[in-house]
Amino acid sequence: MVASPASAMPDMPDMDMSEMTVMSPAFVPWTLAHGLFLFGMWCVMMVGMMTPSVAPMVLIYQRVAQQAATTGHRFAAAGWFVSGYLLAWTLFAVVATLAQWGLEAAALLTPMMASSSAMLGGAVLVAAGIYQWLPIKDSCLAQCRAPLSFIQRHGGSRRARQPRCELACVMACTASAVAGPSCCCCSSAAS
Repeated sequence: MVASPASAMPDMPDMDMSEMTVMSPAFVPWTLAHGLFLFGMWCVMMVGMMTPSVAPMVLIYQRVAQQAATTGHRFAAAGWFVSGYLLAWTLFAVVATLAQWGLEAAALLTPMMASSSAMLGGAVLVAAGIYQWLPIKDSCLAQCRAPLSFIQRHGGSRRARQPRCELACVMACTASAVAGPSCCCCSSAAS
């Protein structure tokens, strides 16, 4: 004879679940440890999501730098090139952490990172939709969608060229992450 699951469970007289409500994390003031944890989360997320999209740019840059070295031209080391991306992503993580803190402090964002305001959610969607039609979207993405032509236009020497691509990619990918799946910046396969 097989017992039903309900009969197999012991009685729990002290557990009155009739008035149980959905429990969610409460709004609590941020501590330094909490802020650092969220900053780390944003850093890891940016590096994890963006590294595959900049890999073609970095690999092409390294190859062009190697070829330039054989002809006597000086290019900045690929490590410096990559560090520019890491710096841009880290700065974005700082901004995202501060924005999350500010939105939580204003009770517009729950501790689970969900919007607690229909107005805020609607405004984000409208802004994302408008961004899709703005020329700045295409200009940001055009800066780094064709890695070889970007390097040919701006070179790889140690001049103020490098931040252009990193800044363009952060701007384009941040807005595109909100607006939809149109972000493949720094990928030569992007259309």
